[in-house]
Amino acid sequence: MDVGLVFSDPDGVEATEREMESLLEELHQLPLLHLEHAPAPLAPHGTRAADTTLYSSLILSLAGAPAVRSLILLVQDWLARRTSGKVTLRIGDNELILESGSPAERRRNVEAFLAHLASTSGAEASDG
Repeated sequence: MDVGLVFSDPDGVEATEREMESLLEELHQLPLLHLEHAPAPLAPHGTRAADTTLYSSLILSLAGAPAVRSLILLVQDWLARRTSGKVTLRIGDNELILESGSPAERRRNVEAFLAHLASTSGAEASDG
């Protein structure tokens, strides 16, 4: 299962790079099948490429739903220790945005996201 992960920090490029190094260290605790930086989008004509976008975007390959839950818990914990920032997780057409908010609100959002993924996976399996 491929997961796109994007971290954005309003404190700029240096803060984003520093924080991503920390996140990468923690991600290696998970049973990842593959981890790579996502390809950077093309910069508009006459501008420079967005290095922060390249550095703060990852593609992770995980072995199923339990690994996705572990990833979400790790990212939530990591983000809670930051003073700012937002992480967007994307699996297919499904997206979960993790940022500041009450723990209860974050928990509800995560549970709804995981339930939707489970129902979508079940529907795809019965269609195939």
